[in-house]
Amino acid sequence: MRKLAFRERPADLLVLSACETAVGDDRAALGLAGVAVKSGAHSVVASLWAVDDETTRAFIEEFYTLLLVLLVGLKPACSCSGALAVSSLRNSI
Repeated sequence: MRKLAFRERPADLLVLSACETAVGDDRAALGLAGVAVKSGAHSVVASLWAVDDETTRAFIEEFYTLLLVLLVGLKPACSCSGALAVSSLRNSI
């Protein structure tokens, strides 16, 4: 069986939950997130700042919970960005 190359089937969503994954340098303007987009990922969630481990865990758990709810059709008008926005709002309250 032949290995499927990333470019043949790019990721719809790539979540980089570590600190500063969208911070760039002279080699990659948008950090790991930029490299992922250039490699073909359709959507990337990344961070521009240092984030607390427990806060990140709670945020990612909520994000994936909401994304799952949205993808199974309970709220078909929403998307990955909708789940991210709702999760951001819930964590800021």
